Amino acid sequence: MNFYAKQLRKGDPAVPIEVRYAILCEIIAGDPEETKEDLVLLTTEYKKLKGSVSYATA
Repeated sequence: MNFYAKQLRKGDPAVPIEVRYAILCEIIAGDPEETKEDLVLLTTEYKKLKGSVSYATA
């Protein structure tokens, strides 16, 4: 798990995961040192978390 995926997972629970994901995507997009791999790892973690939330509330 990379830095951004960890930030998504441990972020402030008062902030919806969709908002945390959008903010982290913006950070990655705005930083020339970040790579496509960072975005892929973040998106994968987001999908895992969204899946677990959807499953838990079903």
